[in-house]
Amino acid sequence: RYYYNQRDLLLNYVRKDLKERYVGSLIGFYWSVINPLILLVLYELNGAPVIALHAIGATYLASRVAHAAGMLRSAGPSIGRVVGTVGSVTCLVVLAVLNVMRAVNG
Repeated sequence: RYYYNQRDLLLNYVRKDLKERYVGSLIGFYWSVINPLILLVLYELNGAPVIALHAIGATYLASRVAHAAGMLRSAGPSIGRVVGTVGSVTCLVVLAVLNVMRAVNG
């Protein structure tokens, strides 16, 4: 309920973070959205089980929400930001590895 009441502030923090992170980058902001989607599509095209796609997608989304919630709680390091970052990166690495394994093993 707290996060729902603070959703405008949360969205502003997310926008600010994305703008600062990708300043000067040609497609930086879009890449942060497109990259996970590309990895999920490739994993699906490689014949991944539906439950695995949903689990990885839900974990990635939960990680991004945790990161944003951590930004809402404090300007500096926080547990939410750490959990969100580690979860997001882990999901992307797992997707990349699974795609390579499926491509190599046919």
